Amino acid sequence: MAVEGFVDAVISQVIIQAAQNPQLQPFDIDLLKTLFMVKYLKEIRANLDNLTTLSLNNIDQDKLALRQQVEAALRGLERQTLIQRNGDEYIFLTHEEQDISREIKNTQADSAKVLKELQQLVWDAIFTDKELRYSQRHRYSFNRKLDEQPFGQQTNDLTLHIVTPYAETYAAVQDDAFCLMTTGASYEVLVRLPDKQQLVDDLNTLVKTDEYLRLKNSSNISPSILKILRARGDENSARRQTLKDILEDLIASADVFACGNKLDIRHRDAKNLLTEGLTYLVDNVYQKLSYVTSGFENEDQVSNALTRNTQELDTAGQPENAAAHSEIRAWLMEQARLHRQVTIRELVDKFKGRPYGWSEFDTLGVMAELANKGVVELRHAQANVNLHDHALVVQLRSRKGMDQYTVRLADEIDPASLKIAKDMSSELLNGNFSSDPQLLFEAYKNAFNERCQELAGWLTQTESGLPFAELLRTNLAILRELLVNNSTAEFFRPFRQRRDEIENYIEDDQKLRSFFTSQVNLFEQAQKDLKALEPELRHISDPDLLKRVNSVRHILAMSDPTAKIPELAMLLKPVKDQVQETLKTQIYQVQASPSS
Repeated sequence: MAVEGFVDAVISQVIIQAAQNPQLQPFDIDLLKTLFMVKYLKEIRANLDNLTTLSLNNIDQDKLALRQQVEAALRGLERQTLIQRNGDEYIFLTHEEQDISREIKNTQADSAKVLKELQQLVWDAIFTDKELRYSQRHRYSFNRKLDEQPFGQQTNDLTLHIVTPYAETYAAVQDDAFCLMTTGASYEVLVRLPDKQQLVDDLNTLVKTDEYLRLKNSSNISPSILKILRARGDENSARRQTLKDILEDLIASADVFACGNKLDIRHRDAKNLLTEGLTYLVDNVYQKLSYVTSGFENEDQVSNALTRNTQELDTAGQPENAAAHSEIRAWLMEQARLHRQVTIRELVDKFKGRPYGWSEFDTLGVMAELANKGVVELRHAQANVNLHDHALVVQLRSRKGMDQYTVRLADEIDPASLKIAKDMSSELLNGNFSSDPQLLFEAYKNAFNERCQELAGWLTQTESGLPFAELLRTNLAILRELLVNNSTAEFFRPFRQRRDEIENYIEDDQKLRSFFTSQVNLFEQAQKDLKALEPELRHISDPDLLKRVNSVRHILAMSDPTAKIPELAMLLKPVKDQVQETLKTQIYQVQASPSS
């Protein structure tokens, strides 16, 4: 093929020098000339197929053998830096382009930068998901690794690990037994890409070119060289896209291992393959995920679980989430044995991890069902929480609430004690009570606290000489001792143990209420009347009247005068009348005396 006659001297010199190269064959030189001829023809892509067609001598020539000959010639020309491969196309190089290509080849390819390019191609361009959407209720974040190197934080249960031909461990990973053993002892999906030298070569060229262009000083470069450098930058952008396409194809055809098994991935595209691998991992790592049979998706459903009066049943007639209830109870029992306080955050984190994988709503919902049944207690600032508080679930999920609210196993409520408490509520709570143990507990707490304030006020009144001081102290002590018990089970237990005391309290309460609400005025009036009469009693000699006075003194000194209080006014009336009559007589005598 004679092209020297119509090309410039620079190009002609390239071809002439190549023909003198002992490492090249005549066919190689003919192919080099062909590449020059199509270098500036945009209509013809200089790829292997087109170059093979252009190299045909006759229509009957063996195309497969010719293709292999063309491929070998291209490798030789590329080694001599006479041409450059960019993706699947080959480009003829001028002397200046050859010089730059040699300089790029001699640039050091930093392995860390190569890995960074790989990471960005895979995680920022091909598989950008940071969490697996496993179901409507469940999403799982996962760690990302490529060629043993992490990408981002590694704080999750699950790991997606892609191994490319660039990895140092790639040879070892070629052994299926090695992959099965590795994934059998870990919680990762291992994705082994097929070998492809072009991936390694193009990655090295990409990084070398970027580094070369970064270091090249453009201030003193000739226009022709500057044009070549710009072209190399454009070529590198295209190369990056080509690498993305190569990686996508390699991932789509990769072998996938997880949990000691080699997976059969049927629908093969890059995203679907990685998603299926992670889904398989979730299925096998979170083996107790299915324990939550009645899922929770929002705060309203959790609130309903806290307060509903009926228990949901599954298709077999068994309580929903029974297995999940057992898991939480068993773990809380272990924490109690170790004397550990459990916050809502710790509970959610525990059942978010292996082998559960429960969502935050699932964990809170199952806990709410247990709280509803009185199996567990929610507490805040060392006090029980009102499960009927409409804002409770919002508070539990808040950043502060997660750490401030705690949960613990409740003591089992003694049925006999609870029955007695319900029976007594008609008198202690004026019949205003709920059959729900938690609500009944709250009602008693509120009523007893109010009663303590009332009794304490009456006790203060006794300092002025009113009766019942000792009884008030006794009843106050009973109520305060009952209020010390902050758990529902502990609160109701004394109703059976101290039944007699509480029944006495009920009787006393009626008496105290009668005295301090209706009789106290009569009592205090009698005190005032007696005090006023004391100086005048020396003028009374009538035994019956004096007896009346002594009766009043006795009543006022009684520890329980309630039955006698109605008599006070009538007892003192004749005495007061007699004193008035005596005073009138004395006044008359004084006025009638001669000395007056």
